Amino acid sequence: MKGNIYIATLPNGFFGSAGASWKSLSADDIAIDLRGEGYNVQVVSISDLPDIDLKANDTVFYTSSDDESIRAYVKDHIYLASKFCRVIPSFDALMAHENKGFQAIFRKKMGLGDLSGTYFFHLEDAPVNYPYVYKTSTGAGSSGVELIKKKGDEKKLSKNFRVGLYRRLAIFLRKMKLSLSEFAIYQYRHKGKCLSVSQEFVPGLDGDYKILVFGNRFYVLLRKVANNSFKASGSGNFSFPGEKDVDSSVLDYAKDVFFKLDVPYASLDVAHSESQNYLIEYQATNFGPYTLLNSNGYFVFKGGRWGFVEGKSDLQKSFSMAMIDYLERKNVKSDQA
Repeated sequence: MKGNIYIATLPNGFFGSAGASWKSLSADDIAIDLRGEGYNVQVVSISDLPDIDLKANDTVFYTSSDDESIRAYVKDHIYLASKFCRVIPSFDALMAHENKGFQAIFRKKMGLGDLSGTYFFHLEDAPVNYPYVYKTSTGAGSSGVELIKKKGDEKKLSKNFRVGLYRRLAIFLRKMKLSLSEFAIYQYRHKGKCLSVSQEFVPGLDGDYKILVFGNRFYVLLRKVANNSFKASGSGNFSFPGEKDVDSSVLDYAKDVFFKLDVPYASLDVAHSESQNYLIEYQATNFGPYTLLNSNGYFVFKGGRWGFVEGKSDLQKSFSMAMIDYLERKNVKSDQA
């Protein structure tokens, strides 16, 4: 028996991933599409979830936010809901939203991608295996990203770990009053901190692929690196490759990562070097729809091979389609269990 589907908006009715922060998808239209497939759907506010008698076969379809405080509010409610029913996307995906640090440790533990890296918050804990790419844990596009080529380059990161004048004075005074062991604990807590990740540097890349996946549809954007830079994200040098312009191994790799994430839709940043593919970053809750909105078609895997379907796609319908596709896949699995 199919359970209830709850589409949970932010308290103001916003349901994201429509592009700019002031543009919302229509949760009501998504509900209509799902009802057309036989699902019992209600649109609710995420703040109502604690008062709903959620059952194990119910599903909550929710939205996140790039605002830190709103996202924390969403996490609290979705974590609680996940104790009683299925949440889509998974709570793992929500933890990874705007959180490259969690992505780093999650990918390592789950065997996602092929780039080594570390997660740290004190500058002296940065790796010494040069070169590597440094990233702040939050930040979109190329913001907070630096290439650390050799020892000493870390000094250009010092601004992220700066301690204010008042705190420096407090540290000096505490050092005179506390024992060595006590001061070590105090200093560890109050010296400069910045949630940061390092990522293995892949030399020779001239770009990467932004791949948006909605169900079985793969939308591909090629992003070339900017002049005198190693960064493709934010370069503005974009193009949409045709059917014969993307190595099939890139699409195979994206498909494998997508199904391992176990989500209805995702944004994947994939690099390709010779015969090797790398997952740079991913998002599976809210992400920019530029690639879908501007693409002239999408790739689909059918009959054991990749094909290209030409034509523009509707963002609203793409979310509904991906949700329906995911629910059907999960229902088939549960029926076969």
